[in-house]
Amino acid sequence: MIRLERNYRSTGHILATAAHLIAHNEGRLGKTLRTDDELGEKVTVTGAWDSEEEARAIGEEIEELQRGGRSGAPHALNQIAILVRASFQMREFEDRFITLGLPYRVIGGPALL
Repeated sequence: MIRLERNYRSTGHILATAAHLIAHNEGRLGKTLRTDDELGEKVTVTGAWDSEEEARAIGEEIEELQRGGRSGAPHALNQIAILVRASFQMREFEDRFITLGLPYRVIGGPALL
């Protein structure tokens, strides 16, 4: 068995969060995820009642990041990404971004427009 444990893209906090979630899967063989990258920002986990509420919260977070929000430094839209497991999850995000007038680009899936 060869375990692929070294990650070249993710930060330490992301790998620690992933490892914690994976550890709860009793049917999965264990491994120790590691990176040479920095720790990075801590991961924030939030819950939403439904996909519409999730899209609304993400849209607000993006607007906050654009204004500089908590960090004080504005983020350009090309520094922000949303990863989804399946393309159908993009529907609410796209609807919300259109409502807010936020330009977006879908990579690897169909776009509404």
